[in-house]
Amino acid sequence: MEREPSRTLPVGESDPSRTTGESNVFEANETFDLKGALRFLWQACIHYWKLFLVCPLVCIFLIVVYIRVWPATFIAEVVFVSESADDSDRASFYSTWNTFRKDDLGTEVTLISSNQVVEPVIDELGLTYEQVYHPMMSHLVYLWGESWIGKTYRKVKYFFFPKKPSPYTLSEEEIERAKTIKDFKAGVSLEPIPQSFVGLMVVRGPSPEVATVANALADRFIEFRSQRFEEEARQAMESLEQARAEAYAELKLKEQEMKKFHLDNDLLISLEKDKVEISQYLEAKFMLEETKATIEGLAEKHRQLKEAFHAEPEERVAGRQIGKNPIVAALEAQISTLKTAIINARLRYEPDAPEVTDLVSQLQSMEARLLEEEDEHEISRAMATNSAKEDIRVSLTNIEAELASQRKMYEERTKSFEELEDRLRMLPNKILGLNTLERERAALEKKYYVLNERMEMAETSLSTIRSAPGALKIVDYASTPDKPVAPRTKLYLLAAGVLGLAVAFSLAIIIDLVIQPVTIERLNGMKGGSLVGLIHPKGGRKYTSIRPFAASN
Repeated sequence: MEREPSRTLPVGESDPSRTTGESNVFEANETFDLKGALRFLWQACIHYWKLFLVCPLVCIFLIVVYIRVWPATFIAEVVFVSESADDSDRASFYSTWNTFRKDDLGTEVTLISSNQVVEPVIDELGLTYEQVYHPMMSHLVYLWGESWIGKTYRKVKYFFFPKKPSPYTLSEEEIERAKTIKDFKAGVSLEPIPQSFVGLMVVRGPSPEVATVANALADRFIEFRSQRFEEEARQAMESLEQARAEAYAELKLKEQEMKKFHLDNDLLISLEKDKVEISQYLEAKFMLEETKATIEGLAEKHRQLKEAFHAEPEERVAGRQIGKNPIVAALEAQISTLKTAIINARLRYEPDAPEVTDLVSQLQSMEARLLEEEDEHEISRAMATNSAKEDIRVSLTNIEAELASQRKMYEERTKSFEELEDRLRMLPNKILGLNTLERERAALEKKYYVLNERMEMAETSLSTIRSAPGALKIVDYASTPDKPVAPRTKLYLLAAGVLGLAVAFSLAIIIDLVIQPVTIERLNGMKGGSLVGLIHPKGGRKYTSIRPFAASN
């Protein structure tokens, strides 16, 4: 079979037969070949040796540009110390004063970079944007804004999209100041040291002047704390003064109200008059009951005397003559006659004869009448006026007069009792109103007392705030740094070189894997052909062609 004519493959071009599936050019190794891998890496580095020159030089150039463009960073440190939170002796001594209170270091972290601390330092030292620390993104934005490209971009943008007029538009000076304050704050930090009461204030800046800035900032911060406590004490005193005046006015008004209440209700000290009236009420009630009982007794006595008066006759017997009753004598004579007649009739007639029974019946009636008649008889009587009835009449007159007097007295006492009762009905309301006023007055007195006590504390705080030992003190001021902490030129250049080599090595491997140039190792791994020879193009060492053969050949 005639061999297939040879084909020249350009450098980096793969065999088309691999894409059509005619043959498998490379054979996958079933085991990892360390020497082959190292040889592959070495050949890739040799093939792309220019990358190992260009990449480090580019990285070093960028670092040089960074060092030249970016401002240096100097650091100054001020050491603070705060009072221990467990200082029980100091806390108990100043427990009732607000002069010597304190904030922990975690709170001071925010306060130390507040505008009230930062702005006076910037104004005092006359710091500009170039004289403060700049974070990376902030400085990049600044460089972009100051570059020709940035300025041209803004001109074009504002030409097509002009700014809308607004009363809140800031001037260039205000924008510059705002950026200065913002970046200055970014360079200030207060870092509490763990397990201690010491804090380290770190200030960053572009020059050794950062030590002066740090010391001024520390002094301003201590002064700001003192001013803040002084202002709080002054505000507390002013508020307490106003509250105390209002409480005093309310107390005087309540006392006037209590005075008017006493006058309107005719009250003595602590309801003494009402206590007297209660005694009078009880006494009047007792006397009223006593008068009522007297009237009832007199009325009963009057009734009895009146009955006795009516029972007594107007006249009484002064004298009388008593003799034998003639009716009795006549009856006795008749009875004697009837007894004789009965005896004679019984001799003549039977005992039950009508003549006998009639006589017996008459005898019985006569005897019964005799029993009814008195033996003696008033012959004559002398009548005289009844003195007992006159005595009873006099007694009735006296009792009626006394009864009328007692009833009138009862009416008067009843009227007086009702008046006392009406006044005593108002006593609970008086007591309730008086107790309410006294409670309100006591509350106002307590409020005034507490405010007066707090006022004295506020005055003491305000007068001693300047001389008070602060809870946060400066232990060590910052010293002028002799060299910047960034950028570190030698370290950055060395790191740039190492980074450039790493980038070059990575790019060489990636390019070699993507392009896959023809090498002896790749030719030896082909199937369906054998290596016949090498063609070296002039001026180079890359293999430019291979001649594969079919498996049947």
